[in-house]
Amino acid sequence: MRCCVIGAGLAGTLLAWRLKTAAPRDEICLFTGDPAAADATAASGGLVRGYEPDPAAARLAADSLAELRASAVLCDWADYRETGSVYVRAAPVESAPPRAELLSGTALAALGLHGVPYEATAVVERWAGHISPHRLRLMALGDFRRRGGEIVAGEVARVGERGDAAEIVAGGRHRRFDVAVVAAGPWTPGLLARSGAAGPAVRTKHIQYQVYDVSGPRPPAFVDETTGLYGRPYGRHGLLLGVPSEEWDVGPGRPPASPGACRDTEAAARTRLPDLRLLRRVRTVMACDAYTDGRLLALARLGRHLYTFTGGSGGAAKLALAASGEAAACLRADRPPPADPPPADPPPLLLAATRRTEP
Repeated sequence: MRCCVIGAGLAGTLLAWRLKTAAPRDEICLFTGDPAAADATAASGGLVRGYEPDPAAARLAADSLAELRASAVLCDWADYRETGSVYVRAAPVESAPPRAELLSGTALAALGLHGVPYEATAVVERWAGHISPHRLRLMALGDFRRRGGEIVAGEVARVGERGDAAEIVAGGRHRRFDVAVVAAGPWTPGLLARSGAAGPAVRTKHIQYQVYDVSGPRPPAFVDETTGLYGRPYGRHGLLLGVPSEEWDVGPGRPPASPGACRDTEAAARTRLPDLRLLRRVRTVMACDAYTDGRLLALARLGRHLYTFTGGSGGAAKLALAASGEAAACLRADRPPPADPPPADPPPLLLAATRRTEP
């Protein structure tokens, strides 16, 4: 099978890596887009846990965490840190991962979270924490290349189907593959629109968080639905904190900072983390993420040879290992017939080392 994956965020990279690992003789090509562009992978806070309110997302999250923890290589690649995780639900919790503990809101003071409504329920997972999605992406890229995968730096202008193959246009040249998968995150709607291809409804959303120097007891990685506040330990003495944004349909890349998001974050922190002092805002991280109606990072068929692999409800880094495994298995099970050989191309450009902001 000759397959191209368009987009080298965490989702696209892991999908290409899975395909090449499963079938070393297959020709797998990964188009990285603009290596200097800020993307959601570089900005992600990387919280990983086994619990999600949506059952389908919970399955992917739990499977991803189990695979991560079972592999010393993946733990190293992802720089996995086991800090524990607390997910505070305003609604009752119908099911929780094995070995997770359910606590009432008032029992969370011992973990540094104060004033949580009594009727709230917290899912506490000792074996959870956070990763560096950007580091995991870079390490998987390196292994993909060592296995003979083709990495092409540059943007794809158009993608579609022609005859019995997928066809892409990149750098003014046409290339044909058995399968093309668009995994370009917030760049997906623009690429599909330029190509005249109908795809799943993908919306873009501003994401932002802040990193603070703090004093006082730091909580584990947490999400608090009752205030929207989420956070995790950062380095030796810092804390990453943020609240969900409601700024939709922003352009891909790095949008401008929202002062209101900073104010809302700090107000929520004063409410839920009163024992903690925010000494100094060290940095503000902004990016744009892709959201779909299906809520999950999953493969979606656009045609006989064309798919998308993008979207979700934000925070897809915790689902990416399992979701990429399922997507790769689906593509291999549905192997299309071989396409005509593509024209000879010069050696591909290798991904250049770039400096990125890593949360």
